[in-house]
Amino acid sequence: AAVNMFPANAKIRKFAGEKTKPEDHETSRAWPPPCTSWQVNELQTLSGRQFIKAKEITTPVGSVIVLIVPRKQLKAWQKVHTKVTGEIEKRTSKQALIIAHRRIMNKPNSSKIKFPRARTLKIVHENALGDICYPDDIVAKRSHISTNGRNTIRVYLAARDAEMTKPRLETLRIVYKALTGKDAIFEFPTFFA
Repeated sequence: AAVNMFPANAKIRKFAGEKTKPEDHETSRAWPPPCTSWQVNELQTLSGRQFIKAKEITTPVGSVIVLIVPRKQLKAWQKVHTKVTGEIEKRTSKQALIIAHRRIMNKPNSSKIKFPRARTLKIVHENALGDICYPDDIVAKRSHISTNGRNTIRVYLAARDAEMTKPRLETLRIVYKALTGKDAIFEFPTFFA
């Protein structure tokens, strides 16, 4: 039998200035999911984890649920990544991804003000790329600028789980474009073979 130890509102974390009441699609994805495969000790490992929002992105292949979690809890979420995404995919029949919530800050006008590099546009987009590709490893990245000035990033993933990742490549491209506005091509390297 399913054990529901945590109310849905306790798993959704909202920041100051955001809507305090969660939306319907967020509460329906709140943890733990009603499933019999989760044991009580596995549910207790989820007790400290929260998510900020669940975003649904439509693709030609189908919809993707992007679970946005606090940045400091990302490592904890990645420990149970396969179980959580598998449960979401089983429950909703949609692909699922977990990414961290990161903010981009404007550069200060004065050079005397210290500015965290982790909040720059480039670093936030690179970290989002790593979150989207998880659990696959990024082997190499190439930036290609075409003659019309369009910048495309080629991302080469580790080929160890190629059979499982190959159907998701188009989804990864669309999700990265929706989150960052940048074009990316995901593929497996041929130069290591």
